[in-house]
Amino acid sequence: MVAGPPQLEVDTIRFYRTSAEEDSNRLFPDETLSIGKGAIAYHTKAYTRWEAFAIQLRSLLTEPLGIALETVYLSNLRLEYRDVFKHSSGGPALASTLLRAGSDLLAPHIFSREPLFHSHTGFFEDGPDSDQRLIQVNVDANEIIENNERRRIVAIMTGVQDNFVPDLELERARSSSSAISNFNSMHTRSAEVFRSVISDEIATRVGIIP
Repeated sequence: MVAGPPQLEVDTIRFYRTSAEEDSNRLFPDETLSIGKGAIAYHTKAYTRWEAFAIQLRSLLTEPLGIALETVYLSNLRLEYRDVFKHSSGGPALASTLLRAGSDLLAPHIFSREPLFHSHTGFFEDGPDSDQRLIQVNVDANEIIENNERRRIVAIMTGVQDNFVPDLELERARSSSSAISNFNSMHTRSAEVFRSVISDEIATRVGIIP
């Protein structure tokens, strides 16, 4: 990981791991670690499976989060997945070919529309190791030009966020390792939510066991 170029006003330091695009040889970030005044974030496009990702998450976040928790309270932890599906030509680009009809996390009108659609929803629930857990599902259909043809892509964002209310009287302390361990249950919950909004056929194709 190499540090990004310095900025005149440094609010966030970013580290990148990049790879070159085959056709243009342009560099694109595969992984980004951002450490700022208000947040520490890790993004990757090289996700393969949770076990490998969790190891990388612990190695990159444990030390900077530990330093931050010496002076500030933990406000929230967020795990967010963005899965992108491309519609193959040969029929209308309907949501019913990808998403689960009847899911209470999807707006019902999208199943009868071929034009672009959006469905954004969320709710709060009890968190096993937090004061409150936020669940979000955002589905966006967009169009791109690929090889001079208009194509439909659908992006599904599933977000699980654990929120914490600082207890100033007890001066509750939380270590970085215990905080990062929350991501295990957040991942499990995110997989459940994702499974509930995609069709059985798509779940099988992406390797999610019912």
